[in-house]
Amino acid sequence: KYYELFSLDAKQRAALLQHPLTDRQGERLSMKNSGLHKWSKILVLILDVLLINLSAFLALLLRYEFDFSKLSESGFLDSVKAVAIPGTLVCLLALMFFHVYSNMWKYASSRELLNVAFASLTGAGLFMLTALMFQRHLPRSFPVLFAMVLFLLVCASRFLIAFVPGRHLGLSYFRFGA
Repeated sequence: KYYELFSLDAKQRAALLQHPLTDRQGERLSMKNSGLHKWSKILVLILDVLLINLSAFLALLLRYEFDFSKLSESGFLDSVKAVAIPGTLVCLLALMFFHVYSNMWKYASSRELLNVAFASLTGAGLFMLTALMFQRHLPRSFPVLFAMVLFLLVCASRFLIAFVPGRHLGLSYFRFGA
């Protein structure tokens, strides 16, 4: 409801813009009171699971310059497959720890981007530690590439959700420009 901001007088608009993480009644915007359906939260979680695994695969492809034959010969793809489930779980925990799910970007700001960046770096480090715990080897460049790709994919997914047609799904929870 973008028009609501323009229906306010100057004083109300200034007060709202000073506190971009609150709504008109002063309630803090979060997953708890954002009006999202429970299943839409699950859809975002499933999307993140897919993005984490896609990021791991793309990080390896970047490392081998998109040469799939070299990647399959290296054996690193088997290592990523072996630690995919625990690695995904630790990455999800990192996203939760940095409140990527609790603040549903009603007003996208640098704070949310920093949270995703820190979660991506932490998740990449934990993914690498998980691989080491399972005695699987990955390239030294993997955590850096994985963190960069994960950051880009998660941010892109959050911004693209704002433009999903059919807002009745409950996934369009972004407002830009605040």
